Amino acid sequence: MSKSICDKQLKKRIVKMMMEQNKSVAQVARETGININTLYSWKKKYALEFIHETLPQMTEFQRLKFFQKHIRALQKENMILRTKKG
Repeated sequence: MSKSICDKQLKKRIVKMMMEQNKSVAQVARETGININTLYSWKKKYALEFIHETLPQMTEFQRLKFFQKHIRALQKENMILRTKKG
């Protein structure tokens, strides 16, 4: 298997882990040692793919819970970024 395929699979696995475990990008950056900006670009690139694969298998209640959790995580991350900026 080529390096680029392995790299792509690794990136997708890390994004999937962030989404499934509701971990912030900052937390994953600390845990993995990967630059936070790199993780943001991976998440931007692969998050929608993960959501499109996962959502059809979820019930409406599971989707609602997933989005509520995701919104809370984004709000928390946004608050952290604001406090660091200001």
